[in-house]
Amino acid sequence: MANIIDGRQLSKILQKKIKSEVDSFFDKSKRYPLMVLIQVGENTESSSYIRLKMKACDRAGILHQHITYSENITTDNMINAINSYNKLDNYDGILVQLPLPKHLNQELIMESINPNKDVDGFHSTNISKLLSGNDINTFMIPPTPMGCLQLIKHADIPLVGKHVVIIGRSNLVGKPLASLLLSFDATITICHSKTRNIKNITKNADILIVAVGNPHMIKEDWIKPGACVIDVGITYLDDNTTKRGYKIYGDVDFENVKKIAGHITTVPGGVGPMTITMLLYNVLKSAKNTI
Repeated sequence: MANIIDGRQLSKILQKKIKSEVDSFFDKSKRYPLMVLIQVGENTESSSYIRLKMKACDRAGILHQHITYSENITTDNMINAINSYNKLDNYDGILVQLPLPKHLNQELIMESINPNKDVDGFHSTNISKLLSGNDINTFMIPPTPMGCLQLIKHADIPLVGKHVVIIGRSNLVGKPLASLLLSFDATITICHSKTRNIKNITKNADILIVAVGNPHMIKEDWIKPGACVIDVGITYLDDNTTKRGYKIYGDVDFENVKKIAGHITTVPGGVGPMTITMLLYNVLKSAKNTI
């Protein structure tokens, strides 16, 4: 039976450390770190994520400002708004909540953020440094990949020479995660929707990380006995038998896979809390670079 890697518990530990560092930052600078969270439109899911991020900021002593723009805003006006925050020294983090409406040029908007304030780590400057193997303490790393790394390290699972299989090649998780773990001397295989015989690949993984949004895609016969399984995916499916009217599913068939794996994360309560915690870490990192 697998050991559970508890993302909620680890996030509480790390957020206490961040809070302590925030207090030390205040003692030196006489101000608290500040992040602006920019939302376009009234997407319910985006609003929920932003509330979670602001609550985490409150626990860590990080100030936050939530700005909502009309869904009809233009790309140019979005960039002008972001540039105004780029110029303000007391703003340490700029976060644009994704997804954006289709009429907006997401790439141009994300590229307009000052890389030093890019707490989501999506700017090409930060991605380039990640691909180049720069010291990970010197630039912004996307929070979800960093959260996965912290979960693996917390479980005392070595990375050097280990075969890590990542299912999912998105620019938000799969690709940056591969580069991040490669910098720790892991051997990386990326699988995706066009990969052939994917099950044969996953069965040879020392560490399997799944980020595709396909409920219970990973079954127990896909797993190498004793492997570490990190489930990034999360899907909400209607279910009238629950009070909330829906159930939450990960990409991994948790109840069956835990019988085979050595370590495993849950959904919810695994990668999600760690993503938010690593976001706080990036805001603090940006603030500390100003003194």
